[in-house]
Amino acid sequence: MAADATPAVSSLKEQGNASLKQGDLKSACAFYTEALAESLPADRDILVHCKGGVRSKAACHTLAGLGLTRLFSMDGGVIQWAKKVDP
Repeated sequence: MAADATPAVSSLKEQGNASLKQGDLKSACAFYTEALAESLPADRDILVHCKGGVRSKAACHTLAGLGLTRLFSMDGGVIQWAKKVDP
């Protein structure tokens, strides 16, 4: 991808303080849901993820309540993703 290209999907990591030092997906940004909602692109898909999938699902619910519609929570979080990618 060219340095000035915009990815088709935004990736957001919803996390609590306990998971700050845990694994991460490249290009994801940690965020506080309500504070970031206004700056998210409404015209792109937004993948929200966390360690186990619970916080990302809650974040998607909150973001939907703030008017965003193209939201996707990573079922099972990074834990399940890692098991599928590197069993």
